[in-house]
Amino acid sequence: MEGSFISETRRQITDFYRDLVQGLMPPQIKAPKIREEVREETTPPDSGEAATEKSEGEASQEHVVALQRLAQMTPFASS
Repeated sequence: MEGSFISETRRQITDFYRDLVQGLMPPQIKAPKIREEVREETTPPDSGEAATEKSEGEASQEHVVALQRLAQMTPFASS
């Protein structure tokens, strides 16, 4: 029936979807920029084994920090 509540509502919903919703795109999130930090080497050149352990420890710490930063940047990720 022309002009009835249901047909008018259906027309308004169709117009709303066509005019506004159909063209919406999700926002494009830019990749985070990695900050370059200057670090001084404090390992003596003759302690090869200690340097390896320190490097692994630093890598592990950096990994943990990176994961924490990633968790803060992605609000939709479940904890």
